[in-house]
Amino acid sequence: MRHRAPSRADRVQPAIVAALRAAGCSVQSLGEVGNGCPDLLVARAGQTWAIEVKQPDAPNLQRTWPPELRSFVGALDPRLRAEQAQWHATWRGRLAVVDCVEGALAAVGLLAAEGAGGGR
Repeated sequence: MRHRAPSRADRVQPAIVAALRAAGCSVQSLGEVGNGCPDLLVARAGQTWAIEVKQPDAPNLQRTWPPELRSFVGALDPRLRAEQAQWHATWRGRLAVVDCVEGALAAVGLLAAEGAGGGR
């Protein structure tokens, strides 16, 4: 199993997890999975989302993506690392990249998305 060092997202992730759980969501951390898998698996009202947590000020990493992902520029969050972008490009389920509590709540339909920041 591949392990990764704690990311900067870990600074906002505990608040996001707490807010989602307080709102009645099931939340499972996927942080140990690695290989580009998102940080959280979140379920609410019979629906499930894979959620990647990023810092609002995370750098644009698109330049590090391999050539086969260049066609996804604009469709994927530019803050994703190359292995995350690959995972996101092939995932066929509900998926969001969030950087704040409001963005996470909006991603799972608990808050209006406009102005919430960070949902995809």
